Amino acid sequence: MIDEAQAIKNHKTAAFKLVRGLRTEGFIAMSGTPVENGLMDFWSIMEATTPGLLGSTTSFRQDYARPIERDHDAETADRFKRITASFMMRRLKTDRNIISDLPSKISTDEYCVLTKEQVALYNEVVRRGMMEIENCQDNHFVRHAMVLRMLV
Repeated sequence: MIDEAQAIKNHKTAAFKLVRGLRTEGFIAMSGTPVENGLMDFWSIMEATTPGLLGSTTSFRQDYARPIERDHDAETADRFKRITASFMMRRLKTDRNIISDLPSKISTDEYCVLTKEQVALYNEVVRRGMMEIENCQDNHFVRHAMVLRMLV
């Protein structure tokens, strides 16, 4: 059994290659997030547990991932569901018959008022950060890192 199978959702990682190298009669993959970045995540998990079922990476991208993700092709999505449905067991947090011990989701917005000094400090950080970001428009990685730094 592969618990937290999202660890093998990238077929280029060492974890995926290690699982693929194991010799066993079968696998069960359990994941709370089998698809996070795209259908190739799902392909990787399926390839580790049932090699060859969904074809090669190239054919899967061409036959399923692109038509579903880019073109929103409902017919291809239905065909994909038919092929994979018997390999999936899915439970929903909204299904009380399956998950009776999970509480309902509770969202609470909390607001706080900043002091004048905090507002001034915040505005200065934003001003400096925006200047730094504007000065490195050529390097997208650095720009993204600066935005994350500002959020933190």
